Amino acid sequence: MAETNQEVGFIGLGNMGFPMAKNLAQAGFRLRVWNRSVNKAREKLPDLPQARLCSSPREATEGSQFVFSSLSNDEAVRAVTFGPEGILAAMDENCIRVEASTISIALSSELESFHATAKRRFVASPVFGRPEAAEQRLLWIVAGGPSEAIERCAPLFGVIGQGTFRFERAPHANLMKLLGNLTIASTIEALGEALALGEKGGIPPSDAMQVIGSVFNSPVAKGYGMRIASQNFRPAGFRMDLGFKDVLLAIRAGEELGAPLPLASLIHDRFIEALALGRGKLDWSAVSSVSRDAAGLAATRFS
Repeated sequence: MAETNQEVGFIGLGNMGFPMAKNLAQAGFRLRVWNRSVNKAREKLPDLPQARLCSSPREATEGSQFVFSSLSNDEAVRAVTFGPEGILAAMDENCIRVEASTISIALSSELESFHATAKRRFVASPVFGRPEAAEQRLLWIVAGGPSEAIERCAPLFGVIGQGTFRFERAPHANLMKLLGNLTIASTIEALGEALALGEKGGIPPSDAMQVIGSVFNSPVAKGYGMRIASQNFRPAGFRMDLGFKDVLLAIRAGEELGAPLPLASLIHDRFIEALALGRGKLDWSAVSSVSRDAAGLAATRFS
């Protein structure tokens, strides 16, 4: 159990944020939570022992030794950071900002700079894993920031994940998350094309995945491959519109760093096709459905 005198501000109780917050609460941390939708936050309070619902990011931060945020995009992170009701307005010298959101390297650099100017500690900590992994405390955490600050966060990371990779700078942690998600998106695209080709040639996708899942024995290939084979894209552990955002961030990072990403450009176009067909709220593995469409296979039911 954690020291019960430690308070943690937690901002964002979505698919990923809520299970992380729940694990922290169950470990003994006292939470001060804020969510954009107050009603959704109230519904989840019974599962957060000792949690206090706050009216603003500032109130969630006040008096906290750590303040986590798990949000959907750059705009949401900016909104809770700056201004009179934002996180920076309430942080004191003892508080550490832990940003678990997947954001651009440009915003990560900006946040690192603003916190340093304010003499406040900032740790980027994007995570790998779907909501079910978050529930089971099996996330992989990529932490970037001052070593002393990351070390202080270790007890919290130990509650929400199975391991932590450390980087000296926050933007490097966020870039690493984009590299990982780009690799996952590439795997989804490859699986979508392969299973569509096999199905066109008469091999049921589930049979093809038995072979592929055995030869390429990884959770990414097996997990997403079975979703593609069964065309089971609900519930969305990670929505397609959010996956598209991450691919865009990776492409933008490639532009900023002068690194060509031709496969990322192809995947970008695949996402555009799927989004144009109204599939943005499905799991991001549903981007594979455009390969079935292109092969002239029976329309996906999106069960």
